[in-house]
Formats: sequence, C-alpha cells, structure tokens
Amino acid sequence: MKSLLLSVSLLTLCLTPLFGTFEDLEERRQAFVVETKQILASRYKDAFNPSVARWQGQTLLCFRARDPLTHMTNVVNLAYVDEDFNIASQLYPLVVPEMQLAGNAIQDPRLLAIDERLYIIYSNIWQLPTGSARRVFAAELQFDGQAFHAIEPEVFLRYDEGIPNNKFAKNWVPFNYEGQVLLRY
Repeated sequence: MKSLLLSVSLLTLCLTPLFGTFEDLEERRQAFVVETKQILASRYKDAFNPSVARWQGQTLLCFRARDPLTHMTNVVNLAYVDEDFNIASQLYPLVVPEMQLAGNAIQDPRLLAIDERLYIIYSNIWQLPTGSARRVFAAELQFDGQAFHAIEPEVFLRYDEGIPNNKFAKNWVPFNYEGQVLLRY
C-alpha cells in the first residue's frame, strides 16, 4: 500500500513567500527535489506552509494564508488537488473550537491520514502561568461538506517541565506507526 502522507520534502511546493518577491527554487534544486510548483488559491495570493495527504482516494492540500482584510496569517484552508497539484475543489476552511487557554494563531498545519481517518497537527498560542507560549495541538478532522472541523484538539504540555523559558514548541512531524498517530520533534 502506498504511503498515505506525501512527503513535502520530496515535492517542494513553492508558494508565495510572506514578504516580498518569489524566490526561484529551480536555481537551488537538489537531487531529491522532484519538482517545484506554485499553487494558486483563489482569494489568497500568498498561500504558504502547505501539507498534503492522500485521503479517501484523493489528494488533500492544507495551507495557511494571509487574511485579505486583517492581514493576519492564521487563515487555514483545505482543498482537493489534481495529480498536477492544481486546486480542483472549492476552498474549505479549518474550523477549530475555542479553547479557554488557546489563542487564535494557528501555524504549521500538518495533515495525516490513517485508513479513513484524517488528523491535523498544528501549533497555536497557549496561556501558561508564566505567559503565553506556542504549543503543538493534534485533532481528528471531520468534514461536513462545507468545512473541516478539528474535533476535541489536544494540546501537548507535558514537555514543558524542566525547560525554562521554552516559548516555542512547533514543527513536530506527524507519522503513522501501526495505525497510531505519532509525532517526532
């Protein structure tokens, strides 16, 4: 069976950078990079930070974008893409329930499909006794035809002990091991 998660390290997706002009990644191409490609998403001229997974026989793309009105970078959408990574569906927002100590500053969303289940791992702001910090969250996603909903997100806090001033925990890599979601940091 083919891997359910397409490795972005093998397919570098060249999306609009946050600040300034495009960088031609072809100039820095390495042997393991198969292709570079800018993925254009309607309404969002600066989509970035992609993740892709095979789910229910299709390829699903998740990306962050800058809100056209507020210019905040916490907009997260998902869309189905074709075999050439062109967006082939409408954009579906990620809906995350409000949590008492969590902020609204989602970054680094990563998808993982295991059988028919779809998961998202992301970082967000969390209020600690010493102030706010960025922490990793994980949740199963459910799709209702209009949006992808994160169901009961779990925040990972047990790694805070013994690490003074640990303000940022992010970019954990999710993977499937014998049907379980595991993370590597």
